[in-house]
Amino acid sequence: MIDVSFAGPDEREEIATFMAQVFPRAKWGMNAWRRLLDGRWSGDDLPCAVTARENGALLGVMGLVTARRPTEAGPKLTANMSSWYILAPHRGRGLGGQMIALAKSLPGVTITDLTSSPLAVGAVRRAGLVPLDDERLLWTPRPGAPRLQVTPADERAEDLSNKDRQILTDLAGLPQDRVVVETCDGPLLVVRAIKRKHDTHMTHEILHLGNRARFVAHARAIATSLLGEAEAKLSLDRRFAPNITADAIEPISVPRFYTPGQMDPAEVDHLYSEVLLLDMKLD
Repeated sequence: MIDVSFAGPDEREEIATFMAQVFPRAKWGMNAWRRLLDGRWSGDDLPCAVTARENGALLGVMGLVTARRPTEAGPKLTANMSSWYILAPHRGRGLGGQMIALAKSLPGVTITDLTSSPLAVGAVRRAGLVPLDDERLLWTPRPGAPRLQVTPADERAEDLSNKDRQILTDLAGLPQDRVVVETCDGPLLVVRAIKRKHDTHMTHEILHLGNRARFVAHARAIATSLLGEAEAKLSLDRRFAPNITADAIEPISVPRFYTPGQMDPAEVDHLYSEVLLLDMKLD
C-alpha cells in the first residue's frame, strides 16, 4: 500500500537526495535542494514536502516552500509547490492528485504553482488550482523619458514600510536584485531577477512590488530608470497592474496557478517560492 503524507524535518536530507537524483540536469547542487526544504520562512511548524512511500521507500515527492509572509492585507500562509516527481512505474495511478489534495488540506494556506511543467497542468487543474496569470506586460527603455533615482534597497530600508523591511530581512543572502525607486509619491521597493531569456536582450523580471499603485502611476519612468539605455525589457505579470498600458503583451506559455479564497491574486507574487531559492528563470 502506498502512503501519501507530509514530510517532517528529519526527512529533509533524504528528500533532497531524491530530488538531486531524479533531476540530474538541474543546474543547482545539493545545497540548493537543501535550501529548498529548510523551512527558513516557516520553521518546522509547516511541512517541507509531501511524500509517497511504499514500504518506507520513496516513490515520489512534492516540495513545499512554506512561508508566513507579510502582505498589504496582513500576514498570510503560503506553500509553493516545487520539484514534483513520481517514479515512472507509479505514474497514472492517481498519486499526483492525492499529493496535491493533501497539500491543499493545510488549513488557511494558499498553495501556489508558479513554474508548472506542461505535463502537470492537467493534474493541477483537476486538483482545483486556478490560473493566476497567463500574460505578462513588457516595457523597453524610452530615450528622453524621465529618470528616477534608483538606490540599493538596504540603503533605504529605514524609509520603507514594516512589510517591506520584513521582506528585505527574509530575502537576505539570496541573489535577486532589490532596489528602491524614488517617486514623487514615495519610495517603491522593487525585487527583480535579471536574466537572459533571449539572445537579443536581458529581461528584468519583477518578482515583487512594494506598492503596486506607485508603480502604476509611474510605470514609464520606472521602466526607463531600471533599464537605463540597455537592450533590455522590464517584465511584470499582468495581475499586478491589470489596467495599465505597456509597450507590449506576451503570453505565459504555462499559467501560474493558486488555490483561491485566502489571498487576492495580486498579493501572490514570486516571493517566498522556489523561484528565489533556486534562482529560477521564469517563463
